[in-house]
Amino acid sequence: MYKNRNIPLGHEDIFLLDRKDVADLDLPAGDLMLFDQKNAVIGQYDETGYAQSQTFYDETDDLSSFITLREKLLRANLVRV
Repeated sequence: MYKNRNIPLGHEDIFLLDRKDVADLDLPAGDLMLFDQKNAVIGQYDETGYAQSQTFYDETDDLSSFITLREKLLRANLVRV
């Protein structure tokens, strides 16, 4: 299942999903955030959920794998809640 949240003032769509529902996809470890297909952030957390580190990518990096993953996730047959 996933949740789609729209943030009207930020003009954002936010999707949350359970990794078990997309186990067949090659997901990066941690949370992936993609902003306008120009910037990406992967957040790493410890076992308690405390943020440990973030890796930032911008337009100078190759974001094609993140963009392809986004497209696959949006096409995934997930149950919307």
